[in-house]
Amino acid sequence: MSHKQVIQDWKVEISCIQREIGESFSVFIFLGDIPTDPTRWWFDPALAGTFDIYTYTSDNTSDDHKQGGGDLFSYMVLSFSIVRFCGY
Repeated sequence: MSHKQVIQDWKVEISCIQREIGESFSVFIFLGDIPTDPTRWWFDPALAGTFDIYTYTSDNTSDDHKQGGGDLFSYMVLSFSIVRFCGY
């Protein structure tokens, strides 16, 4: 009898409005507890990844362009991070 190996693919969907907070920002994805000190986030073993959102805020930009920057959607595959986090 042949057994098929099943591989789960875990991912997180990230959605935001590009100009919601008026400047560029990053979304941090953690598996487990989030450190209370944000300066430690980049080096924490629970960090699975980041999604960076860049906005253009020059005063030379037309009003139409400043109003732009609609909804952004992205997926981040977590499978490798989950395996690493669980110690496999």
